Amino acid sequence: MAADGWSKKEFRQLAIRLIGAQLTCPELVETYRNTYVEPRWKVFLTMLERMRDEGRIPKSTDINSLAHMIGGAMIYRLLFISSSREWSRAQIRFFLVRLLQQAGLGVAAETGAK
Repeated sequence: MAADGWSKKEFRQLAIRLIGAQLTCPELVETYRNTYVEPRWKVFLTMLERMRDEGRIPKSTDINSLAHMIGGAMIYRLLFISSSREWSRAQIRFFLVRLLQQAGLGVAAETGAK
């Protein structure tokens, strides 16, 4: 599950290094994006499309905008909010569910983690 990756300290450290490398080594960032980010982004979009097709989110949902909203919120939280503490898988899942609910999507919360 995606929450597992986001909960690891190493993921946050890597993200910070990649942002810094954008200026000093753009080739590294491009290689990382092409080999790691893009394939996972496509899987993420497919997952959201499947949710839309199954009626778990509204048919009118703009999948690309939703994906960017989720990704942006997670990266912001990862880099600027949670630097002093680790997130558990349950806390990340709770945050994602609340984010989707606030976007007006009818996603059931399955955990009460805060």
